[in-house]
Amino acid sequence: MKKLFLFLVCFCSLGCFAQVDEQKELFSYKFIEEKILLIGQDPPPPPTDFGVFLVKSEDNRIWRTSLNVLWVIYAFNYKKSIDSNLYLFSHFLYETLNLKRTINSEIIQRHTIGNSFKLSCKIRVDYDNLSFDEFRNKYTDKISENKYTIKHKYKGNDEIVWTIYYFLYINNGYIKQNGNINNFYAHFHNNK
Repeated sequence: MKKLFLFLVCFCSLGCFAQVDEQKELFSYKFIEEKILLIGQDPPPPPTDFGVFLVKSEDNRIWRTSLNVLWVIYAFNYKKSIDSNLYLFSHFLYETLNLKRTINSEIIQRHTIGNSFKLSCKIRVDYDNLSFDEFRNKYTDKISENKYTIKHKYKGNDEIVWTIYYFLYINNGYIKQNGNINNFYAHFHNNK
């Protein structure tokens, strides 16, 4: 009986480790960036709830993942430009933070996304039409000087975090060009 118990414990442990490995694969930036293209060329409509998002992988497995994480990455990968889609994304992200929704993943855990936006706001960069790589190279040192150092806090898994930074940077450019104060950035500064 004791041997049977030990066998069951070992078997369950192996299953848990396998599940963790799948989660790490799922939430790697490159993995999501490739799989997100399966959704289609048009951006998805603004979400009506805060549920999960289904992504079909090459081997026909259906991944249930955080809608919040995929929405941010999709915002960055779909257009990389200032338009009404990013404006909708900004409202969605503000509502997510305002309602203190939890983002579950190996990379982004509870409140992490909120800290990322706070850190971005502390930098207060001016929008000067930089590409993603230019933006990252220009502000890496400045961000690392802050209390929440990317390499330390995210243990090297900072691609998604930089995507969020860049999204906020683009959104700030949209606000300046359109002069609309009813937006995520203004709300966030007023309520931080």
